[in-house]
Amino acid sequence: MVGYRDIHPNASLVEVVFDRRLKPISVRVYFDDGLFFAENEALFLYGTGMSPDEAITDLGLHIIHFYQYYKNLDWSQITGDALRLKKLYEGLLLGE
Repeated sequence: MVGYRDIHPNASLVEVVFDRRLKPISVRVYFDDGLFFAENEALFLYGTGMSPDEAITDLGLHIIHFYQYYKNLDWSQITGDALRLKKLYEGLLLGE
């Protein structure tokens, strides 16, 4: 498992938004068709960029967006895989 803070020096962006430390998540970085991809399969998210750092930053922004989205949804508003994703996102921060 690799934590976002452990692999990207701009992780403070995540810390500023969350005001806490992100739990470690696995990130797969690969190059395909002229772009770098940073992917987390459990969250069904990926980021892209011209470098691994750009792809990881993009992934981090997607994680922030969907963390806020799922956090604001009431459990009664979601069904199917959204239930799993809400639970995953709610567990992303240390101490929660």
